[in-house]
Amino acid sequence: ATRVRVPVHAQGKVRYVISVPLKPQLFEDILRSQHLPAHWQISLVDGKSRVVASVPPQPAGAALGAPPPVARRKVMPLAAEGMANSVRGDGVEVYSPYARSSFSGWQVNVLVPKESIESAAWKGARPIVLGVMAALTIAALMLWLSSWRSERRKE
Repeated sequence: ATRVRVPVHAQGKVRYVISVPLKPQLFEDILRSQHLPAHWQISLVDGKSRVVASVPPQPAGAALGAPPPVARRKVMPLAAEGMANSVRGDGVEVYSPYARSSFSGWQVNVLVPKESIESAAWKGARPIVLGVMAALTIAALMLWLSSWRSERRKE
């Protein structure tokens, strides 16, 4: 179980610590309820960089497989949330947005394959590019036709 501990302050001092054991399955269920695409990864990491829950599953309590990428290490101490480009353990380039709690130090990481984001952008841009190309082709054809008719009238 993962223990969540919350200090109870009284008169400026910590008087008690409430400790609640929670099964990692509870956190995993919350992550699954986000209904992310199958090729995305999401994980909850505690303040000591240990995996609390992950989808797809990783052993609870395990340290993160690889140290955070250099770009993320520069951003993490400064921002409670952000995004960096990195490479997943299997060599796939990913965008890795994260958000960290200033209270607990726990962090949610999402690894999104770069290809899925960029392919969606290109799919959205394709009709626009094709429309502009079609408009330019029609304009060039109309210009040529106008020029050709003008030349025929002169004859």
